[in-house]
Amino acid sequence: MKTFDEQGKRTIGSTSAEAKAIFEKLKIAQPGDEITYAEINQIIGRDVRKYCKSALDTARKMCMQEHRIVFDVIPNVGLKRLQNEQIPKLSRRGFKHIRNTAKKYVKVTMCADYEHLSHDGRLEFNYALTGLEPIRELSSLAAEKRIKEAITDKPLLVGKALELFTGK
Repeated sequence: MKTFDEQGKRTIGSTSAEAKAIFEKLKIAQPGDEITYAEINQIIGRDVRKYCKSALDTARKMCMQEHRIVFDVIPNVGLKRLQNEQIPKLSRRGFKHIRNTAKKYVKVTMCADYEHLSHDGRLEFNYALTGLEPIRELSSLAAEKRIKEAITDKPLLVGKALELFTGK
């Protein structure tokens, strides 16, 4: 469904009324506060999980971008505003997802019969393995330990981080 303004211009990409209403509720939450799906449903007048998930995602993104407020999902309950100390720990989920995704696509790539690939197909095959294997390796628990041992008071630059694994 396309939405148009008074001048007949397309407004897709504009923030929906539901997202704005959810944002207003989320932005006043204090660290540790929980906002239930039932509360959000009351605000927008319908089931947010069934009809307005994108509005909820937009509101969460707005909180993060405009106020540096981060929410995590409490399954089947709602959202919880994270305390400052909890925010960096959320990245663990990202590392696990990245590692699993890289592992999956290495397996997928390995299903190709390399000997029967065209030149371009071999380039794609080699690119996939060359790119995905380091991602998988660098997102492992062993890599985490190695990186944490090398970090002092700021993140390592990419070149320095890679040196930890190449020995150069």
